[in-house]
Amino acid sequence: MAEINKVFQSIRVRESGSSNLSLRDGQVVSGRIMKFFPDQKAMVRIGQQQVVAQLSANLQANQNYLMQVNQTSPYIHLQVVSEEVVRTPNDAARALLEATGQQAGRQQQMMLAGFIRDQLPVTQQNVSNLLQLAQLGSDNSEAVLREMLSRNFPLTEQTFRAVDQRINQPMSFNQTVSQMQSQLAQNASLTNEQAQLSLYLNAVNGRGQSNQQIMAHLTHQILTEIGRGSETTFQLLQKAGVISSQVSYNQWSNTWTSWAQTNQVSFQLGNNGLQTQNLNLPFNMSAQGLQDGLANLAHNQLAGGERSQKLLARFINQLSSLQGGTADRLNFLANFSQSSVFNQVQNNLPPAQQQMMQQVAQMLQQNQVSSLQQLLSSEQGEQLIRNLTRMLSAQVDQQQYRALNVWQIVFNQPASSTNMAQVMQQLQSFMHLTQNEAMHRAQDYPTMQTLLNMVSSQVVHSEPFQQMNQMLQGIHLSLQDSSREWMQFSAHFPKEMFGLNEDLWMDFEGQKQSDGSIHPKYCRVMFYLSLPNLKDTVIDMHVKYGDVSLSIFHESPQLLSPLVHSMESMLNINLDQKGYDLQSIEVKPLKEEVIESISNSEVEQAQTTYKGVDFRV
Repeated sequence: MAEINKVFQSIRVRESGSSNLSLRDGQVVSGRIMKFFPDQKAMVRIGQQQVVAQLSANLQANQNYLMQVNQTSPYIHLQVVSEEVVRTPNDAARALLEATGQQAGRQQQMMLAGFIRDQLPVTQQNVSNLLQLAQLGSDNSEAVLREMLSRNFPLTEQTFRAVDQRINQPMSFNQTVSQMQSQLAQNASLTNEQAQLSLYLNAVNGRGQSNQQIMAHLTHQILTEIGRGSETTFQLLQKAGVISSQVSYNQWSNTWTSWAQTNQVSFQLGNNGLQTQNLNLPFNMSAQGLQDGLANLAHNQLAGGERSQKLLARFINQLSSLQGGTADRLNFLANFSQSSVFNQVQNNLPPAQQQMMQQVAQMLQQNQVSSLQQLLSSEQGEQLIRNLTRMLSAQVDQQQYRALNVWQIVFNQPASSTNMAQVMQQLQSFMHLTQNEAMHRAQDYPTMQTLLNMVSSQVVHSEPFQQMNQMLQGIHLSLQDSSREWMQFSAHFPKEMFGLNEDLWMDFEGQKQSDGSIHPKYCRVMFYLSLPNLKDTVIDMHVKYGDVSLSIFHESPQLLSPLVHSMESMLNINLDQKGYDLQSIEVKPLKEEVIESISNSEVEQAQTTYKGVDFRV
């Protein structure tokens, strides 16, 4: 990971340049007074950029001073921390330590000096935490703290350990999963948490399971839920059409309980997953029927979850009672007919009803209420309303979505590295399965992190479980920070999920939306891939207002370039269908990026760039 981190950082340096000035509230910086102007103004240089500042302290020209950023918007306001001249970064660190009353050894002072020199967001408030974390015994504490500061992670020991694991102690998913599976197989007693964790581990590790093993896991899950009176899997299978909607939960529970007692069903957990007797399951359930039903259910789920479901329910209700509708109601119907939810609903209908939905949209846009009422009163119109209602009833809630996601991953084979749709589906499933439990609690299908915490106390050797948990925490760290308008995080995915030579590393950053996700039209994604034929490849994708620019880094750009440009027209078409415009594709040498000497002072450490602003000192 250290080498991959270096490659990503090097690319960022070359792409961003060193002239941008980036500051955060509370940050301390070293500023040089270049020259004085009338009205107590002066030219101040911070880093590589010069700005005009309003002076309110007696300072000397051609000298550096330690300053604190008190405000970044609408203009930047600086306050002098110490009127003592700082000639070197080490002087700046010493002045900061004196101002905060902190004690530090030589190495720690040099570390702070480097942070200030490189314009990392060191503040008077976080100096104490930085010094404490630097003593935790990591092989490279400074690199860990740099990552935490640049990404604005919480300066806590838990965060430090997770980042340290990701940067300095990268693990192979396959090796760690094998260790955990071995530990689980050695346990004398089987718990539901152990069975679920085994299922999750096999899924994310790309290890194929037989239909018999999958159905054994499903059987164990069903019996466990029945034991506590839960209906999550029962409701999911009904919505998927795997079992009849006429079956009541009491019938479901009694049938499974009787079946298990009659057949004396037992389970054994081995290195490859759960096993049980090869029996015919109640309700004629089969692996193929389960896979087909869940795939169809997943296809019909609306993007946007509960919000989209509420919009569709309102649309059906108001469309069904169109007569005497108010202006507000008609405006909602017209606006909804132009929304992405409407388009997805339309695409999930049979072809004939897709055309009818187009007619509905046109009539709403043209305010043809009478014609629309006549259309909806016809047999075809009534069938449309029934199908829309059926589609709404097939939407899953939050708990059922977690369950659906789990079984989808289990049934999906490793994604082809050349099929981007499969890759993105696997990435989405992996992130959902491993996310922090506090974000989406689900009793029957807890996240992998929750299961790791529970199972680590049930096994003899818990180290692999703790290591995996730290890795997953490192992936999701920045997703837990709800206060920032800009998100950054790095992710490590198992190679087995995508048929790669090595694990997949990705770096994300982008504008944060109200629901906590990254804005798909304003973001940046970097991939580090080791492909079976192309070997090491880095893809750097910038998206700004829907315009996409791609830079591809490879050891032999002259060989890769013809292949890339031969696919450019198809990529352009695919992006256009999704509302994006391809602006450029460049193929660049990867070797230069790897061996290039990185000056940390050139690394852009924040997202907001200020140019030509007035400073008040």
